[in-house]
Amino acid sequence: MDQGDEDPATLTIHDWEEYAGTLIQQREAEKERSRRRRAAAKKTEGRPPDDQQATAGRVDKTRVDKTRDIKDPLSAPPEHEAAAPAKSDPTPYVKIMQLYNEICVSFSKIQKIDGARRKAVAARFKTYPNIETFETLFRKTEASSFMKGENDRNWRADFDWIMKPTNMCKVLEGKYDDKGGPDNGNEPPSGSRYKLTGFTAAE
Repeated sequence: MDQGDEDPATLTIHDWEEYAGTLIQQREAEKERSRRRRAAAKKTEGRPPDDQQATAGRVDKTRVDKTRDIKDPLSAPPEHEAAAPAKSDPTPYVKIMQLYNEICVSFSKIQKIDGARRKAVAARFKTYPNIETFETLFRKTEASSFMKGENDRNWRADFDWIMKPTNMCKVLEGKYDDKGGPDNGNEPPSGSRYKLTGFTAAE
């Protein structure tokens, strides 16, 4: 058989080299895609799919928000906020009442300090923040014959009168101490019931 003759049993593919080259390129491309998929799978290993991640994020956020509502007072509505504790009042009301009742035995005892009386006592203690000053005040009050009614007007002092700012100051300064004379040289309190001459006495 001549070399130029073709064997009828042999299959001949035209342009084989071009076809083989294309096939090799396709296989290489497929291998590269497979490699990239494996690399991506390793990165996302252990993580839920995208839709599950989104759901998990919403659940976690809700859980955090609920926890914040319970533990964080700033996140609570105003009506549920705890009222701020009131500042402590340093005024020793009970001690002042006890001293007055124990020392000023010539005067009517007081039963409680509240209302306007409480405000007055707090104001005086702010000016004289020392319990010894109140003890001195009450001893001077008890020692004053004039304040106990030994005057030509039969006027008597009381706790509320003593707690007025100017009156407390005058008692502490000795304006109502016994000094002799019909009215012991003291100034009577002002008011419509009293005739004042030459001075002004504070209520």
